[in-house]
Amino acid sequence: LEITGYNAKAVKILFDYVAGYGDMMENEDNFEILADMIRLCDFYGIQKPVPLISHKISTIKLSMTNLLSCKRACQVLQNLEKFTMLTKNLEDRCNTFARAN
Repeated sequence: LEITGYNAKAVKILFDYVAGYGDMMENEDNFEILADMIRLCDFYGIQKPVPLISHKISTIKLSMTNLLSCKRACQVLQNLEKFTMLTKNLEDRCNTFARAN
């Protein structure tokens, strides 16, 4: 199976998680990688890790160093109908943080 169009790290972490090796997912805090993992789950119909990934995205602490990554993750997620609420909440967090800083 050749998987193209996705971040290589996102693919590795997701498929390691599905295979039972979830350690790397627990440590991942890059919005773009997590968003790409959700996109991959959506495309292939993988349901199990979606709540965990969504929770991680919702709880990552925003900073000036990851604000652009957060905005890019919103761009990735906005094309996925199932994740409109997650996208809206993430966009709101980004905008609120940007205004405050």
